[in-house]
Amino acid sequence: MIQTDADAAVVMDEIGAMWEAVDGVQLAPAQAAIDIVARATAVTEFYLAAGKRGTLYSIVVEPQAQWAFYAFAGKTLQHGMDTPEGSAYDAAFRTVMDYHSQYEYLKDQPDVSPETHTNAQPKADAGDTGMGGARYERLLQSVLENLAPGEWDTLFPGRSTWLANGTVFVYGQSQANTRIGILADLTLTPELVTAVGEVNNHLSGGSVWLVEGEAGNWQLIWGAKLPWGFLESDESAVRYITAMAGVAPLMRETLEASFRNRFGGRPWWDFEVSSGAQAIALVAVSC
Repeated sequence: MIQTDADAAVVMDEIGAMWEAVDGVQLAPAQAAIDIVARATAVTEFYLAAGKRGTLYSIVVEPQAQWAFYAFAGKTLQHGMDTPEGSAYDAAFRTVMDYHSQYEYLKDQPDVSPETHTNAQPKADAGDTGMGGARYERLLQSVLENLAPGEWDTLFPGRSTWLANGTVFVYGQSQANTRIGILADLTLTPELVTAVGEVNNHLSGGSVWLVEGEAGNWQLIWGAKLPWGFLESDESAVRYITAMAGVAPLMRETLEASFRNRFGGRPWWDFEVSSGAQAIALVAVSC
């Protein structure tokens, strides 16, 4: 039973270890999803009782959806829905997303003040954890070297780093951002704007937006952001970075296919062109 923040942290570490085991195919997806949801629900209910509504969505509810997309949805596509493996991963994905849907109402809700909730704690900020651009960058570089040795570089020290697959990490004074380009050379139409809005209404992690380019051509970008205060330890930052490194290219793959079939355009990231130059452009258009 979770009674303190320390208890909740231990359970969150257990959840993180389970996601890594699932990704390494050390755990069967169906049972893993059930066990993860049970633990995440226990942590969620603890934070609800403490009045930490806004905090728990960002550090508990939303990350489970991001991991599910990375560990389950990606493998569903890889194996195919008509295979036993694909069906198992799809069922696991739905289990986690049912949990996410149950608590999605907490998104953007503020924490209840300590005066209102006697056992609540003030929301963490960067000063509580010491997390910031320089520290995050060191962790980021360590994770990327493990995931993709030699396939990343720091664009602006203390500010941004890119992966050769087109994922760009931007980190400043207040938060960590992950971005990836989806499409370029789009024509702005009411139908395109509506489609972007519909995707954002159903997207469990991050958001997509349109940016005007040269000669009236529009670009579609996906990104996610997290304030430093929600990264309570190096371990939580490493888990978040690992999740984002996997989620971003999957978001591009899924959204690119969907939007290009309907609205044309071309892939935003050109693998024949300098990655550094494109990363600079992606940072610029996304600001």
